[in-house]
Amino acid sequence: MSKLLKKRMACAVLALATANSAQAIVYDVSIDWENYLNWTGVVDTTTDTFTLTSWTTIEGRTFTPLADQFPITFTAQTATGSFDVADSWDGTIGSDWAFVSSMTLADVDWIESFYSSFSDLYLAWGGRAGLFAPFDYSDNEGRLGWVPTGAGLLTSPHNVVSVVTEAGAPSLPAVPTPTSFPLMATLLGGTGLFLRRRKKAR
Repeated sequence: MSKLLKKRMACAVLALATANSAQAIVYDVSIDWENYLNWTGVVDTTTDTFTLTSWTTIEGRTFTPLADQFPITFTAQTATGSFDVADSWDGTIGSDWAFVSSMTLADVDWIESFYSSFSDLYLAWGGRAGLFAPFDYSDNEGRLGWVPTGAGLLTSPHNVVSVVTEAGAPSLPAVPTPTSFPLMATLLGGTGLFLRRRKKAR
């Protein structure tokens, strides 16, 4: 293989890798509610998700999910659909979106007991479902959605403090995107044309 061909192929690989590379950032998150409840997790701006990895309650102020329930994934949503979390996210949640879990309070297995009430209420950060009302996105990062505090009892902490720290790029390799395939086809097509011309010259 000629040096020129090797150079072209190396450039093709580099261009494809650049096209596929994710620019997203991962943020470590710690959320505290007056020393009664602590959540820790990760926000990934590639997937626009908040992944809750631990839930610690103090003095039994809230129920606690069983260990096998984690991680619990929350997606960034608005009233009309998904929300794109900026790669340069500053830790704030606007009044038009929130991180919402697909799990309702009834879906979660709790250490304390089975909690079947309010099956239309979802775990959330940045908003909450009003009782017998649509989800309310008008809150901010200082609000958690409803969490159980006892049999048939709920609370929606509204003065939580969140600490967000940039952790860097996602650890998983980037998945090739569909836009990469036209690029590869163009690059390979150019390489094939070069080879045909080279054979003709011989």
